[in-house]
Amino acid sequence: MLLLPRPCYVMKGELRRIPLLGPMLVLTGMMPIERAAGAKAMRMLLQETDKALKADRQIIIFPEGTRTAPGEHVALKPGIAAMANHAKLPVIPVATNSGLFWGRNAFFKRSGVLHIAIGPAVGPAKRAALLADIEAGWREQEKTFQPLA
Repeated sequence: MLLLPRPCYVMKGELRRIPLLGPMLVLTGMMPIERAAGAKAMRMLLQETDKALKADRQIIIFPEGTRTAPGEHVALKPGIAAMANHAKLPVIPVATNSGLFWGRNAFFKRSGVLHIAIGPAVGPAKRAALLADIEAGWREQEKTFQPLA
């Protein structure tokens, strides 16, 4: 049994411009979002959310908007709350320690054991409450990892 049989990742639009990889990501149905586009980006995100859900796909988004170092906490972007409330669906927080092996701005990856922790579903709810609940669930899941250093 697959946990996510038809995943659809929200990705930064810049990835489309990488030769070979960019077109492949778009052809596989990933959701490129131009983060600098402001309100237009949010409308695109919600339109793409509708398309993905109609196609029975599971949407995966990194709500920080970028990879972060282990233990680094950045504010979650509002897109995750907008998506959950627009779709009237809960969010399932998932935490990983992948930053230990593939750091931000790092081209090379290091080997290691990847931990993934899945929290209970939260939301939908008002934006501030939903973001706080996601953050709390996420931080709780991080505690299940082995020491991060």
